[in-house]
Amino acid sequence: MFRSSRFADSLTRSTSRRLHVQSLPCQTATHRALKTRSLSSSSPRHERRYVRFGEAGPSAGPYSSSFLDIRRWGWGERIIAGLLLGGVVYYVGHLEKTPVTGRWRFMDVGPRLQASLAEANRAQLQAEFRGKILPPHHPLVRHIRRVVSRILEENELGSLHDDAQPHRVRVPDDVWMPDDDAARGMGTGAGAGKERQKEWTLLVVNDDTVVNAAVSFGTILVFTGILPAMQDEQGLAAVLGHEIGHEVLRHSEEKISSIKVLIAIATVLDAFGSGGLLSSLIATYLLQLPNSRKQEYEADRIGMRLASRACYDPEAATRVFGRLRQMEVKMGGGKWEFFSTHPDLEKRIRVMHDLLPEAYTLRASNPACGDTPGGLAAFRDALGGMGMNLFADGGLPGDGWKFV
Repeated sequence: MFRSSRFADSLTRSTSRRLHVQSLPCQTATHRALKTRSLSSSSPRHERRYVRFGEAGPSAGPYSSSFLDIRRWGWGERIIAGLLLGGVVYYVGHLEKTPVTGRWRFMDVGPRLQASLAEANRAQLQAEFRGKILPPHHPLVRHIRRVVSRILEENELGSLHDDAQPHRVRVPDDVWMPDDDAARGMGTGAGAGKERQKEWTLLVVNDDTVVNAAVSFGTILVFTGILPAMQDEQGLAAVLGHEIGHEVLRHSEEKISSIKVLIAIATVLDAFGSGGLLSSLIATYLLQLPNSRKQEYEADRIGMRLASRACYDPEAATRVFGRLRQMEVKMGGGKWEFFSTHPDLEKRIRVMHDLLPEAYTLRASNPACGDTPGGLAAFRDALGGMGMNLFADGGLPGDGWKFV
C-alpha cells in the first residue's frame, strides 16, 4: 500500500509538471497575440480640426471645388455666364401680355424697326405680284376697300392709304401698341390721336387659285380666290376682321422677335453638342407651331370684335369658317393639328360660337348699328363683273385651287 501510494504521488506530480510545462507555450503565444493586437489597431486616428462654412474639408479632393464659387472660375466660364445672364435679363425685360388672352410673349421690335419692316414688306409684295394687282378703280377693289375702311374707322384703327398719294414713311413717336380700347376691339380708341393713326395698304391680287387673305406690317393682301367662299359682305368682313386682328395684336412683329429666341436656343444646343436636327425639331414643334395656333385663336376673338363693332353680323364668322372647313376636307387637309400652323377648324368654330354673346353685345353698343342690310347683291355684282360665279355647291371651289 505504501509503495503504491508513493508511486501514485510521484506519477501525479510528474504528470502535472508536464502539463504545466506544455501549457506555457500556449499561454505565451496567446499573450503575445493579444499584446500585438492592442498595439496595432486597424482604425487610424484623425486629428480633429475646425472647418469653415464653404471651405473644402480634409476629404475633399483636388476636383471637388464648388462650381458656384465664382473665384475659382476661369475667363471662359465667366464670359459664358455673363452672356447667359445678359440674355435672361434682356428676355425678361421684353416680356409683355397680349390684350386678349393675357398670354406672355417676347417682343423687342421697336417703332423704327417696325416702320422699316412695313415699308420693305409693302415693296416686296408689290414686286412679287406685279401684273396681278387689280387697279384701285376696279369694282371688286372698291367693294373690298369699303369693307376694310368701315372696320378700321369704326374701331379707330387708322385709315386706308390713298392710292393717289405717295406712302408716308413716318416713325411714330411711340410704338403702336395694342394697349388701348381700340386694340381690344372696343372701338373707343382711347389715346389714339390723329397723329398716331395707322396708315394701311390694300392689295387685291387677281388669282383665283389661291384661297387666302393676309395682313402683315399694315399691308392687307386679298386674293380673289377666297371671295366665292365669303358669299356676301358679312363673310368678307369676318375674314378681314380676323386678318386685321393679327395686325392689331402685332403677330408679325412677335414672329420676328421669336426668331431671335430660336437662334439663341439653337446656339446653346449646338454648344452642348445637341444642335442640328434636335434644335430644328424643338424650334418647330414646341415653339413655332404652338405659338402660331395660339395666335390664330387670338385673331379669331379680336376679329369678331372688330367686325361686330363695325356693325357686321358676328355669326357670319362661323358660317365662313364652316365653308372653309368643307374646302379643307375636299382638298385632303386638316388631319393633324400638331403639324399645322392653324388649329383645327372645327375647334375654332366651337370657340366662335362661345364668343357670339360678347360679339353681339359689342354690336349693340354701337349706336350706328341699326338693322344693317348685308351687301350680298353688291358683292355678287362685283364678282359677276369679273366673270366669277358663286359655286352651286355652297361656294366650294373646283380643282386647281390652293388653300393657303
